[in-house]
Amino acid sequence: MLTVCVLVCAMMALTRAEALPEEKAEKDDQAAEIDLVARTFQFWCPRGWSWFNRRCFHFVPRPMTWAQAERNCRSMGGSLTSVHSVQEYHIRFRS
Repeated sequence: MLTVCVLVCAMMALTRAEALPEEKAEKDDQAAEIDLVARTFQFWCPRGWSWFNRRCFHFVPRPMTWAQAERNCRSMGGSLTSVHSVQEYHIRFRS
């Protein structure tokens, strides 16, 4: 009897419950809305800026000190970003 109980409990724990049709439709609607908002924000990046991870980035190809770069970013309504790898740099700025 204990074996049957353990097997039933294991089966219940390992079986994924299917969402109710209304819940699934609501989640699909929410995902579509989030996708639409993300795509809309992409078009709000100013010309010459890159869209990455739901944010706009702008690469300024001239040497500056950190303070100069920060002031430059602030003058454009932004702030400096951190780039942690060459791969991330290429993804963000597509150079």
